[in-house]
Amino acid sequence: MELPMVVGVDGSEASLEAVDWAAAEAARSGLPLRLVHASLWEHYEAPLTGLDTDRPSERIFAENVVATAEERVHRLAPDVKVSTDIQAEDPVTALLRAVPDASVLILGSRGRGPVKTMLLGSVSLAVAARARCPVVVVRGQETNRGSACRRVVLGVGNSTGSTAAARFALREARLRGCELLAVRAWRCPAYEITPCQMIGGDQAEAYRQEADEYLDQVLGAVDAGHSDVVVQRKLVQGTAHQTLLEETASADLLVVGAKRRHTAVGLQLGRVNHAMLHHAACPVAVVPSTDRAADGEAEEPKPASEPEFAMLSTAECRALLSTHGVGRVAVNTHNGPAVVPVNYVVAGDGSVAYRTAPGTAAAAAAEHEVVFEVDHVDDAVCQGWSVNVVGTAHAVTGDAAARGLDQQAYTTPWAGDSRRLWLAIFPARMTGRRIGPARGGQPGSM
Repeated sequence: MELPMVVGVDGSEASLEAVDWAAAEAARSGLPLRLVHASLWEHYEAPLTGLDTDRPSERIFAENVVATAEERVHRLAPDVKVSTDIQAEDPVTALLRAVPDASVLILGSRGRGPVKTMLLGSVSLAVAARARCPVVVVRGQETNRGSACRRVVLGVGNSTGSTAAARFALREARLRGCELLAVRAWRCPAYEITPCQMIGGDQAEAYRQEADEYLDQVLGAVDAGHSDVVVQRKLVQGTAHQTLLEETASADLLVVGAKRRHTAVGLQLGRVNHAMLHHAACPVAVVPSTDRAADGEAEEPKPASEPEFAMLSTAECRALLSTHGVGRVAVNTHNGPAVVPVNYVVAGDGSVAYRTAPGTAAAAAAEHEVVFEVDHVDDAVCQGWSVNVVGTAHAVTGDAAARGLDQQAYTTPWAGDSRRLWLAIFPARMTGRRIGPARGGQPGSM
């Protein structure tokens, strides 16, 4: 007996979009649907507005939510079998408990919280980062949610369950009768680029070829039984998150892998997947793999047996800082030292400017020496880099200067649109290190 698809429902618009998507998916796959509502969600999300003191009890409200969702499925996909489940539990616990009996978990991109501009609800993020079955977060415009683009995109990355994700993506493309686009982003690390090799060259070609071979390895391990699926390949020199975000604009589904380590606790998602769940223009499927490799799976990259550290030059540090938009600033506050995540940009004058709000811990750094740090380390394979900047922070004055930084900003304020105060750090010292295989090792894609 095949396991049902489980859909988390809470009565929100995003939840109903997830129900619609799940109904179409169940009709294609022939699987039943199980609609789950955790009745204690109201303690984690804001109460519904427009209800008076005669508001029905939580139990009646929960029954109305699942009944509405069930009726919606029957209307959209009459042949799909539907069951409902109401649990007196917080939603994350309830949904994660459903994993052993689910073929896939399907969630909306936002709950009923008070922050309407929130890019991803806390429940969806927590479940996608912990579940040991595929999780689909339904987002994007109606064209993308309704499978009108006729394309599934697979993001092929390092050590993040690419084989399991490829198998899921091929199955989805076959069910939909559409093409699969397998995308692999690669970059030549800054520490291996000399001034005469900024573009092209033998070293860059080696990284491109390695990315091509890895793509062959992943697709070759799972193509059995899917010969009827048209598979397109795409290699892109650039960052993985930006490459995939661009592809989602014309996709029905983005599939990415996620490594689940049995000995790890907390969120296991990765920065690229985090960005996709917040910003993708289509539904996102996060497909986990565990560190107990399944039979027949391609071997995932392993940590370097003898990783080495190397110092980065100032130019390399600046180049790496320019590729990211979120870092951490260490400041002294009246409550003691604090380390705060901030959105930042490398300004044209060489300063590192970050965005915050008046009265915050990050704003307390004004006219004080601070330490600013950005890193990009994959602890699964012991590769990556870290850059530290030490200098005095100064508030940016003048509307023109602030607008200029707004235009250069790599990301919008993650903590809300009120973060309009810019502080600029003029580096007194800038240091960085990379960690990776010893010089005799093979190059790896980023």
